[in-house]
Amino acid sequence: MGTIIFFPYSWVSSKVMEVMQKVAEPPAFALKSQYVTTVKEARAAAGVEDAADDEETPEDVKNDNQGTKRKTRESDGKEWNYASVRKSFIQKEQQGGFTYKAAMDKWDSSEEKRLYLCDVSVKELKRRKFIPRDATTNPWGKPWAKKSS
Repeated sequence: MGTIIFFPYSWVSSKVMEVMQKVAEPPAFALKSQYVTTVKEARAAAGVEDAADDEETPEDVKNDNQGTKRKTRESDGKEWNYASVRKSFIQKEQQGGFTYKAAMDKWDSSEEKRLYLCDVSVKELKRRKFIPRDATTNPWGKPWAKKSS
């Protein structure tokens, strides 16, 4: 069997610390040194031409995501501008003397809101989180369009 040697813990840890202090710390990596412009400037200063420079530069590369950003959706034939309609209603009510909270409460029960949302499909209302996912009818729908049971 091998010989087991025991060292006092404090002696080992102090020796380790002495060795660690003698080891030179590497300089911190400069984050700026990885930027493309900095690298290109350094190469140009050194007179080194990189073969990769002949390839496409970021400006030449076509952005594949271009045009995929969600555009303003038309909801059932009309452009969706609910936020601006709501905001203008609330501002008019505030000018009439209502507080912001009272104007919001008035908007929630207003005929303007009902008329705006009555033609919107249930799918669109679910997507915009006006109604819960399990809903099957538009609560702001036209009274004559509601199914009778």
